[in-house]
Amino acid sequence: LTWIEAIVTDKGKGSDKVPEMAHGIVTDVPEEKMLLRISNALDKKFKKYQTELVNKIVKDSESYVIALNRSPLDHVDPGLPLILKALFGIGHQALRIMVGGVRQENPESFWTGRPKIGKRSCNDVPMLFFEDEEHAGISAIIYCADNILNSPRLPEEMGENFVVVHNPLAK
Repeated sequence: LTWIEAIVTDKGKGSDKVPEMAHGIVTDVPEEKMLLRISNALDKKFKKYQTELVNKIVKDSESYVIALNRSPLDHVDPGLPLILKALFGIGHQALRIMVGGVRQENPESFWTGRPKIGKRSCNDVPMLFFEDEEHAGISAIIYCADNILNSPRLPEEMGENFVVVHNPLAK
């Protein structure tokens, strides 16, 4: 038996709210605020999973998948899908082109780590959901950034608008 628990993010409230899109104006993608909303949605569904375990609705041996749609955040995922950043603590892409003042022939490209994001309230939110043994009961995440109205309609295109991320620590 596989349980699929669905959630749609919202923009949040207060100083960590994801801002509205500014049409016709060039702005930065509010990546950290979007990650906070995605992390909040994952946390809500994980708490529901824990409650369902305690109430014996879900068995510990059953697969449990969280389906997360973040389309209400409006902004695009900048490069790497944000769900990967929230699940594995991935930060920004970087390029090392100089080492010790000498330009490298083959520059090194890598992703920095971001194990947490600080909220305006000074609380830290972890970005290592799938690196925490506590979350081993979550089998996978189905992540979609598209609004249902923008989903593919042709059968051969269906499935191209979401990402499935398996939990490497899943039971």
